[in-house]
Amino acid sequence: MRRVLNKRLRPNRRGLVRALTSHGLGAQPNIVPTKFSLTFTETLRALMDAKGLRQVDLQSELISKAYLSKLLRGNIKEPTWRRACAMIDALGISLDEFRALQLQGGLPR
Repeated sequence: MRRVLNKRLRPNRRGLVRALTSHGLGAQPNIVPTKFSLTFTETLRALMDAKGLRQVDLQSELISKAYLSKLLRGNIKEPTWRRACAMIDALGISLDEFRALQLQGGLPR
């Protein structure tokens, strides 16, 4: 069952990442979620590994090393929308590319 958001797309406790993609905003229409879809953190970790990035490389005003550490350890389930966008920008990809990788179940081998 999907949560219906109002037109302003207010953030909920889990952030807007799930809300936006479940409503088709930011998701590419030709990519269908599979049972192998990854969480935000799994996708982030896969991209960091593929690009050879460390936590320090993603740090910014919004994202501290402690925050990234908690996120990657699973202490934070999903980042807020602002922080998710900041991390994806630091990876050098678009939101659509990130979401496509997440739905595909990771990077191509």
